[in-house]
Amino acid sequence: GLYHIVNVEANDDAALKEFDRLSKINADILRHMIVKIDA
Repeated sequence: GLYHIVNVEANDDAALKEFDRLSKINADILRHMIVKIDA
């Protein structure tokens, strides 16, 4: 399989929610996981 790790810094949750929404729509993305890391 092919895996990608993407690190994103965002000031608000709106960007992550949009990424989550688009990932669910995209047929090429079978699964995704968003993990919040506290600084």
